Amino acid sequence: MSEEKNLSIGGFVFETEEAAQRAKDELSGIDVVRAKMNMHNPQTVLEIYNKLIDKRLCKTPVGYSYLHDMQKYLKSVNSISDEDIRDIPIEPIRRKVVQEFENINKSRKEKLDMEYRKRYLTSLFFNLIFCIAVVIILLLATTGDSVNIINYENKLIDKYEFWEAELIEREKAVEEYEKTYGITP
Repeated sequence: MSEEKNLSIGGFVFETEEAAQRAKDELSGIDVVRAKMNMHNPQTVLEIYNKLIDKRLCKTPVGYSYLHDMQKYLKSVNSISDEDIRDIPIEPIRRKVVQEFENINKSRKEKLDMEYRKRYLTSLFFNLIFCIAVVIILLLATTGDSVNIINYENKLIDKYEFWEAELIEREKAVEEYEKTYGITP
C-alpha cells in the first residue's frame, strides 16, 4: 500500500518508479506554467496550450489531464472559437505502446520458435535412433540362428526335417545290417 502511494502522482497510479518520476517531473513543470500563466487572458492560455502541444511536453496522464483542463477552459470562453482549439494528440504514446507490445510479442515468438525447434530436433533424434534400433532388431531376428517369433515355424520345420532325414538314414543302416548278417525281424 505504501508502495502504491509512492507511485501515485496527480491522482494517477503508475506501474513503475520510472513512469511515476516522469509524471512527477511533468507535474512540477505544470505547476511552474500555472504560476506564471495569466488565466484571465484566454489568448495567452491558447498560446501556451498550443506550445505545449507543439513541443509535446505532456507525455504522461498527468500532462494530458492538464491539457484537457486547459482545453475545457478554452472551449468555455466565448472569445475563442472552437476551431482555434486543437485536439490533444496522443498518437505518439499509442505508437510507443504498440511498438513495445510488438517487441514483446516478437521476442516471445522467437523464444517459442527456439523452444519448438529444440523439441523438434530432440524428437527427430530419438525417432531416428528408434528406427535404427527397430531395423537392427529385425535384421537380427531374421538372420540369427536362435528361434524367435518371426522364424520359429521355419526353424521347427527344419528341425523335424533333419530328424526325419536322420531317422531314414538310421533305418537304412539297420536294413543293411540286417541284410548283411541275415537277421530278420
